[in-house]
Amino acid sequence: MWKWLLLRVIAGVVMLTAAYAIGEDKAATPAPVAPVVKAPSDISGRWDGTWLSHTNGHDGPISACISKIDDDNYSVHFSGRFWGLFRFEYDMVLTVAERRADALVLSGSKNLGLLFGTFSYTATVTNSEFNAWYCSRHDNGVFKMMHCECQ
Repeated sequence: MWKWLLLRVIAGVVMLTAAYAIGEDKAATPAPVAPVVKAPSDISGRWDGTWLSHTNGHDGPISACISKIDDDNYSVHFSGRFWGLFRFEYDMVLTVAERRADALVLSGSKNLGLLFGTFSYTATVTNSEFNAWYCSRHDNGVFKMMHCECQ
């Protein structure tokens, strides 16, 4: 009988030790680390997407061909359509306003004449997305574009 009791105690100690060791291994395993996404060093190239006016709900396709001037400035050629018929194009310079860990923040403004006035832009740009907010005296809205290859 003593042998039976001693055998049960030894088995219990072995099981507790094994359970503790397994739990300790799990606690020692580091949590997976999310991949680090770096801010783009150069956003040059073609970007395609859509624009949307928050003032009147108009929208349409838009594209941009971006060229690096220097570390702080980019030349941008925007082209798109409104009302499905009318094409627009204009060039402007966007300046790096902030460098984040995963994105560049750009800003700039462009006078589009007496009819449309001056538009101001702020854009957050990652390696794959260009999200801009624009505003003028008569309109405000967004551009959302994805990076693609210049052809």
